[in-house]
Formats: sequence, structure tokens, C-alpha cells
Amino acid sequence: AGLVLGFGLGWFIPSLLVEGPSGSLLSQIKARGSIIIGTSSDWPPFEIYNVTTDQYEGFDIDLCNLIAAELGVTIEWSDMSFGALIDSCLTGLIDMIAAAMFVTPSRAQQLAFSVGYIRTNMVCVVLENSTITVDSYTDLLGYEVDVLTGSAEMWELDDAGIPYND
Repeated sequence: AGLVLGFGLGWFIPSLLVEGPSGSLLSQIKARGSIIIGTSSDWPPFEIYNVTTDQYEGFDIDLCNLIAAELGVTIEWSDMSFGALIDSCLTGLIDMIAAAMFVTPSRAQQLAFSVGYIRTNMVCVVLENSTITVDSYTDLLGYEVDVLTGSAEMWELDDAGIPYND
């Protein structure tokens, strides 16, 4: 399993050191001389691709740069949709995720999260002049709801039986 950075940062975590058929992930990264990090660069201020400078920027990006420097390796960025990140990490396409990702019980069964570095809450946004009041998920029934594919919010809506667009 790879490492996840995003509402949970760290690089000294057990899955990096677990020996597999090709050695530990950490030894593979060091032997390669680079760490392959998957991101979805449309989530400022955590990660964004700056077309002017041709560089990735943001809080998660800065932390990844520090991790790579500590390991003595370079970063190979793999920019993809948020919904593709977990499968890409599980299949070894990327070594690590840097994408402002919430820790959820189902994700924690698949990925090695580290110590959290920020706490956020889920919110529901409606137009300022709206008469919609949302106190629970069931209040969303009958309304068009949009959500990011693969997000914790999507799974919460699934669990509550609320239809949505992703």
C-alpha cells in the first residue's frame, strides 16, 4: 500500500517499511531515486497546477517537496482525477497520494494514512437567497446535489441513500 498525504501527512509509517516481493516501498523509492506522487491539482490552496510557472503549488505540494528532500529523491507528479487516486495507489501506479483526502474507515482499510495535519468539516452550499434548509442528509431529497467523484461526501450520500451528480 502507498502513502496518503492530504488531511493526513507523514512519511514514517509502517507500510513504507513492509517488505514485499520487490522490497519495501521505501527501498524501491530510494533505489529509483524518485517518488511518484498522485495528485488532483484542482483543489487550492492544497494543490494546484500553475500554468504560468509550469509548477505544482500548494500546501500539500510544499509538504511533498519537504518529504522528497528528506528522502533525497526527486518527485514524479502524476496528475489525475480525484476518483482515480486510490486505485492508482493500490495498483502501484503511484507511491503516494497528495490530494487533501479525508480519512474514512473504508479508506483506512486500503491505505496507510499518517498523522492528520488539518481538520475540516463537510458543508452543504446553497444560493444565498435560497429557502432550502439542510439539517440532515434527508433534507436533500428532491433537490439536485453535486459532489466530487470519490470524495468522502459522495460515500456519505451513498450511505444515506441520497441521489447525486458526480
